[in-house]
Amino acid sequence: MSQHPLGLRDFRLLFLGRTVSTLGDAVVPAALAIAITRATGSSAALALVLGCAMVPRLLLLPFGGVAGDRLDPRLVALTTDLLRAVTQLLVGLELLGDRPDLTHIAIASAAGGLASAFAILTLLQSFGAFPKTIFEAAEIDGANSAQTLLRVVLPNLKGAVASLGVILFINCWNEYFWPLLITRDI
Repeated sequence: MSQHPLGLRDFRLLFLGRTVSTLGDAVVPAALAIAITRATGSSAALALVLGCAMVPRLLLLPFGGVAGDRLDPRLVALTTDLLRAVTQLLVGLELLGDRPDLTHIAIASAAGGLASAFAILTLLQSFGAFPKTIFEAAEIDGANSAQTLLRVVLPNLKGAVASLGVILFINCWNEYFWPLLITRDI
């Protein structure tokens, strides 16, 4: 009989860390929207800060996969989560000051977005666990790399691909929709 995953110390730590990170990711856009709107009274300032977080994430996402492939994935994940925590702390401290500087907030948001680009590690772990013998069998059957990816790998990892797609979509949606909803009457 196998042990329940929560009985494993490493899994509990991973689960707790990802849960705290996900909750923080859900709260930050709303809190940032309220704070920026109250501090500046400008929806353009809010769009600038949210855009500074989103653009680096979208542009650097492929490099996150490369870093996860070439470096220790655990170290990359921990480093990026730490960087995101530090940037949110800096934004919070800036907003608690007497006169928050929009430039500092935008730069910190861009650094947080840069760190978020490493979400591809979720998918990388699934691809890394895929048995190499299946690749070899596809090659023996005459499949090229694209055929192997489309006909063998993706159908077997559709759960991981769908999960990452849902997570990224929800994060992007929340980055823009939740602040709009919260600041509508401010």
